[in-house]
Amino acid sequence: DAEVLFFPDPAGMPCRRHLAGKECRRANCTYAHADTSLVKLLRRIDAASKTLDVCVFTITCNEIADAVVRAHERGVKVRVISDDEQANSTGSDLRAIADAGIPVRTDAASTHMHHKFAIVDGATLIN
Repeated sequence: DAEVLFFPDPAGMPCRRHLAGKECRRANCTYAHADTSLVKLLRRIDAASKTLDVCVFTITCNEIADAVVRAHERGVKVRVISDDEQANSTGSDLRAIADAGIPVRTDAASTHMHHKFAIVDGATLIN
């Protein structure tokens, strides 16, 4: 099954309680309470059971970084490749991912490694 997810999602960032599968208790919560593109992406990452191979320019979304670390913590073999110049840029979550024990490699090239894809369990391509 193919599904197209667009970023940024016009629905905005998801409510953290919705993201955790809980009911939001805030009367005027301005975050999304639906399955946004980000929620669907995180569910794909959270579904990884064996391997998660990530090749990205950088990761600056804390929710994505947290999902990658969660996969590692539940025993999924996680590997990350990123652009060498972006790995230590402001807002990059790659240091936290590496500090969690996940192998993070950079391209060490004179050009930018601008890919954005992941392979879940050797079977699902997120691109």
